[in-house]
Order: sequence, then structure tokens, then C-alpha cells
Amino acid sequence: MKLTSTLSLTVLTTATCVLSAMAFQPLVAQSEKPNRPRTQVLHNDSAHHSLPNLKVVSDKQWNEIDRAVDRGLFWLSRQQLANGSFPTRSSGNPGVTSLCIMSFLSRGHLPGSGPYGQTLDRALDFVLSCQMPNGVFTAEAISQSNTSSFSAAHSSVYNTTIAGLMLGELYGLTDAKRAARIQPAIQKTLDYMHKLQDRQISPQYALDRGGWRYLQRTSEFESDLSVTAWQIMFMRSAVNAGFEVPQNRADMAIEYVKRNFERNTGRFYYSFYKTDELPRAMAGAGVLCLFLAGQYDNEIEQKSGSWMLSQSFAPYNRQIDGEDHYHYAAYYVSQSMFQLGGSYWEQFYPEFSAVFVGGQNTDGSWDP
Repeated sequence: MKLTSTLSLTVLTTATCVLSAMAFQPLVAQSEKPNRPRTQVLHNDSAHHSLPNLKVVSDKQWNEIDRAVDRGLFWLSRQQLANGSFPTRSSGNPGVTSLCIMSFLSRGHLPGSGPYGQTLDRALDFVLSCQMPNGVFTAEAISQSNTSSFSAAHSSVYNTTIAGLMLGELYGLTDAKRAARIQPAIQKTLDYMHKLQDRQISPQYALDRGGWRYLQRTSEFESDLSVTAWQIMFMRSAVNAGFEVPQNRADMAIEYVKRNFERNTGRFYYSFYKTDELPRAMAGAGVLCLFLAGQYDNEIEQKSGSWMLSQSFAPYNRQIDGEDHYHYAAYYVSQSMFQLGGSYWEQFYPEFSAVFVGGQNTDGSWDP
């Protein structure tokens, strides 16, 4: 099968759209997670300020959302390759396959059972096969001499944390045999990411301490909010699954996130060394990270929440500027609005869900 860039992007887009539409579905059954570590920040449950009202859309609209998600999952299932992965650039796996797995989990599908049991079994086997002894997940050999933004040295930090996040979400929802395979994979990922967080930071980028960036060092800056947000989601998932995340890890990461907040507009920098980049996705990521870490900040809620509400996702696939990655923004903003709850969720979700249901293709996919 010859993979086209359009198919690869459509797979990624469709998985992201399903996850965005299902932002209100908690993936982790926290009550089933034993032995939570005694950490202060990440030990707390998500810091909902006001619980989201799920009645903001009618039963008829919920049925339309569910049908759209089911069509998307059916389309995704038909794209799976013989090795269990989902199509993307080789450097984009197993991250993209992990996102696809999470989209099935968000609808309640699990490996080994139901209509997608074998699909998820094969996908999970592929993801686990991609982990290197040091904990990194990659389907492509990493070359530090390859400076391309599509290289494994660039993308493997995403692959690793997205795979780790997926495994953390799945850990308490699967049988003992699968959990025994997943447990060491999560621990190796945590250990590697702790080492990466402790890397030596150049003095001119001292404010990057506590965050993460690519496996390949660059001279531009040494942390960014996009990479760091995935790390925090992974840590949240690992803590929920009963793994130990030292307090100082969470503290350093959250302080880095807060340093990226731009108070004049309520937006978040991709990096405060690139003050011209304040994309919509990073506003959602910043708010989500704080809430997942049990942090509540009234100023950030009011300013960032209000700014995100002013940036409509209608019509489907409309970028607001050159740095606005529409589906990446949808993924983060939908989750942050769910965490903010109250009037933010009530004003956001009805239009957002209608846009995404209306933007779906007849075959169940969404356009990249």
C-alpha cells in the first residue's frame, strides 16, 4: 500500500476530531487506580472550577455527535496497516497510532473485546514494539545529524509522550496480562522523561528550565509549551494509573507553563523566546495543564477563557492566523473548556460540536 501525505494527514485529523468531540469523556477510571503516589500537585483531581453542564446540547444532538464519532472510528479502523499501525510518516509513529487508540478508548472500546478488540490489540502490540531500551518510542531510527523537522530526532519526543499517555489511560482498563506488559513501558518512559527534564540548560535560556523540547538539541531555545503540555498530560495519566511522579517534576513543569502566560491578552506563548507566536492551541494547552495539575488561577481563567471563546471554530477548518493549527487547537481548546466548565463550556460546546459534526465527510473521515 502506497501511503499518500493526504491519507496520513486524514488519519491524524480524524483521530483528533474524535478526541475533540469526546473531550467530555474521562478516559481514566480514577476510582480503579490503586496506590496513588503522595504528590501534592498531581495527586489532586482535575481542578474543575465549575462542572460542565452536559445538557447544553439536546439528546438529539448527542445522538448526532455519537453517530459522527462512530462513523469516524469505523473509517479509522479500515485504515489500519498489516503491522497494526495507522498510516503516517514513519517518524510520526507510534504517536499517531497512539492517538488513534485513544480515540477508540474515548468511545469505550477496549483491546480484546467488542467490534474493535482485534484492531486495538494489534495497534497496542505495534506501539509496545516501538519502545527502545532507554524508554523512547520511535518507529524510525533516530539520527542526531538529521535536522529536518520531520526527522525522528524531532518527533520522537511527541511519539514517546503520546504513547505514554495512551498507555497510562489504558493501564487500568485492561486485563492483568496486558497491564503486565504496559507497566514497565510506562515506567521506562517516565524515567527517560525525568532525565530529559534534568538536561543541562544553556544560561541564555535559563527560563526554559522545567520544560521539554525535542530530543535533538537546537540553538533556538530549549523548551516549548507544545512539547511540555504532552509531558504534563502524560504525568497526569501516569499518576492516575498509580505511578510515582516526584513533586519537584510537577512543580518545575507547572512553573514553566505559567511563565508562558501573556497577561495582556490571556494567551500563552509557544515559547517566550518567540513572542510573535501565541497560537490558539497553546492557550488551550496552558489552561488544560494547570487544571490537570490541580491548579486554579482566576486571572488565567478569565483572560484566557474569554479569549478562547472569542475565537470561533466556525466554519470548519478555518485558521485564525498562519500559526493556528486548526485541529491541534480544537484538541486542546475543547478539553480546556470542559475543565473550565460553567459559562465557558455552555458558550463553547454547542457551536463547536455542530461545526465538527457538519464538517465530517460522508465516509466518516474529516479533511486535514
